[in-house]
Amino acid sequence: LSFRDWARKQWKQWLVVGSPLVIYAGLNALNLSFDAWFVNFWYEGDDDRFALFRYGTRELPLLAAATNGISQAVLPILGTSAGLSQLKSSSLRLMHLFFPLAAILLISSPYWWTWLFTDQLADSVPLFQVFLLVGISRMLFPIPVMTAYGLERELVIIGIVEIGINAVLSIILVQSMGLIGIVWATVITYLLDKLVAVGWLWYRRGISLGTYCYWQWLLGYSLALTAVYWLMG
Repeated sequence: LSFRDWARKQWKQWLVVGSPLVIYAGLNALNLSFDAWFVNFWYEGDDDRFALFRYGTRELPLLAAATNGISQAVLPILGTSAGLSQLKSSSLRLMHLFFPLAAILLISSPYWWTWLFTDQLADSVPLFQVFLLVGISRMLFPIPVMTAYGLERELVIIGIVEIGINAVLSIILVQSMGLIGIVWATVITYLLDKLVAVGWLWYRRGISLGTYCYWQWLLGYSLALTAVYWLMG
């Protein structure tokens, strides 16, 4: 086998594996952009509402970096039971950090928000409080497991469905809840996206959620954080 043939074979293999992942990443970016576009579309010409949305929809600092770091660190060994066990332990440590901090920010945000930003953005506090709940879906890691077990193409389908669900929910909820309805649509969509991936992974590869996630901790923490949110309301 010549070097040229070997390189051609490798490039073909990388394209087969990598293309769905690139498309899925693009769909995720498109989904993130959709919310801002939809706010502009629905409240055309209302710059104040757009500013409220942009400032209110903020995740915990470094949360996305932490979840991506965990995914990348364990991905090379996720095809083994040791890799799944490591993902399970790493995600639990992140839960222990995220949920208490999210609860503290949720409770305290009305007191420091206007000091950090301005009084004009006080109405964005409820949006921030809802958007903190996005972190619940961040604690689920079925996507790197699907990648490790050769289910990259299914991720494209999941990404397309995610955009569709987000669009439909945004149109429905904005009519009854206003701007905060768009944020709720995002929170619900992200969680459904991960749950669909969890179910698909179990259906196609027989890998249950308990194999790579302490779901009892996740469920308990999620219910507690949601309870804090409703009590704050």
